Amino acid sequence: MKSARTVLLISAVFFFSSCGFNSTNPSHTATAGGLGGAVVGAGTGAIIGSVIANGDVGMSALLGAGIGLPAGALVGYYYTATANERELGRLDGILEANQEVIDAEEASLRELRRQVSDESFLVQPDSSYREELYTGPTLGDPTR
Repeated sequence: MKSARTVLLISAVFFFSSCGFNSTNPSHTATAGGLGGAVVGAGTGAIIGSVIANGDVGMSALLGAGIGLPAGALVGYYYTATANERELGRLDGILEANQEVIDAEEASLRELRRQVSDESFLVQPDSSYREELYTGPTLGDPTR
């Protein structure tokens, strides 16, 4: 009964800790890499320990886990850090391209505004409508 509780507790810890894993955080991937490295190192150490004559499988597995833990943590950290840098570089490129499009559109709008302003001075009202056409300020009432 006590071992079932222990297994249940360990399973619950792994279940709930996996929900909080962030693949973009280098410390989280370093932890995952360290665990993976320890498992691979322990397995490799156990295999090597069983192949060696008079080799201690348990000690070889512990030695492999001890070597695999920091190696896996470093690989996990480095991989995520470089992946984040690549993603930031890609996003910076997209931002620069978008800014170039925005600048071109703003220049186009400035040119269109200038053209409208220049054309507005060329408009001459039809003199036949002089009694009906009011060219002064309207204060929001276009029929005034």
